[in-house]
Amino acid sequence: MPKIIELKTGLGYIRRISDGKIITKFNLPAGKHPFPDDVEVIEVSSKEELEKIVVEPVMSQIYRVYQEIKLSTGKTIKICLSEPVELTQEEIRELKKKGYKVEVM
Repeated sequence: MPKIIELKTGLGYIRRISDGKIITKFNLPAGKHPFPDDVEVIEVSSKEELEKIVVEPVMSQIYRVYQEIKLSTGKTIKICLSEPVELTQEEIRELKKKGYKVEVM
């Protein structure tokens, strides 16, 4: 489930929590927006400040697509739907919108 963050300026960048790399910048309308749980969202006060931020190149990663099913016993199991596959961030967003889970291998 994505986390909802209220942006005041709508300007900022996203840092991946796992390795601390800045992976993208954003320029969104002020207000509430969903962000993945595995990132830190840093808002800046101006476009000038945002221009100073350097996005680090991200090496492509291999992912696995799966679904989680909760059994009547309360146990949750993962059912793998793909072999390891290289995905773009756009493809990952699309899969997540469709209800699939995606994890780094």
